[in-house]
Amino acid sequence: MSKNTAMGIAGGAFKGDAMDAVVKLAVTAFVANYAKKNMRSSNWKKKILGAALIYVAPIALKFVRKKLENYQKTKSLSSMEQLI
Repeated sequence: MSKNTAMGIAGGAFKGDAMDAVVKLAVTAFVANYAKKNMRSSNWKKKILGAALIYVAPIALKFVRKKLENYQKTKSLSSMEQLI
């Protein structure tokens, strides 16, 4: 019985990592397609926006991801402290 429980926990961790990767790919694809569409536009303002997205979006997404991870860590720590 403990073997099935360990496999379930391991499978759940794998699914979480897989879902995280899928979300990353989806956001990346969305931003890339939007930037590509803007770069093909004849409007110079949209071209500048597309170029800015290419350079700024990865930095912004990494910043947001770090903030979310820190928030999640603090919430999990506070909930653990409440349990103790």
